[in-house]
Amino acid sequence: MEKKYSKDEILSAYLNIVYFNNGAYGIEAASNLYFGVHSKDLTLPQAATLAGVVNNPSFYDPITEPQRATNRRNTVLDKMLVGGKISRSDHDQAIQTPLALNIHRSGQGCVSAKTAPYFCDYNQRLILNNQHRHVSDRSEPGHLRSPKTGDQGRAPRRRNAPTL
Repeated sequence: MEKKYSKDEILSAYLNIVYFNNGAYGIEAASNLYFGVHSKDLTLPQAATLAGVVNNPSFYDPITEPQRATNRRNTVLDKMLVGGKISRSDHDQAIQTPLALNIHRSGQGCVSAKTAPYFCDYNQRLILNNQHRHVSDRSEPGHLRSPKTGDQGRAPRRRNAPTL
């Protein structure tokens, strides 16, 4: 995997799917759930908290186990300091910061879709089962095409089918 993708790409892909407990899959969902912010707006203590949660999401659950989550956050901060990723002053300030959760529960996935959850599920399965195809390059033969809402009920057009 490391031959094909950079470490940053692997980490980014992992952070977009990893479970953070309480129904939050991915760093963006966890950032919103626990702190009410987008992942790009996380503070150092918040980011360290979430980094610590993925090790064991139910054990380090910030909602039900805030002291464990805080202790784990501090361990992450200690490792960042030793690894030279943060300064001593940033470390000390982050350690002193209270957990300060700002819970925002929201549904995720197709189950929480307001309209046509079945259509959402269909498209999700289509994408997940065709990951080897390129979605972005529409000129490539065999590209993945998801039907539009107006296409429901129409028979799919065969590739290279004659037009009348």
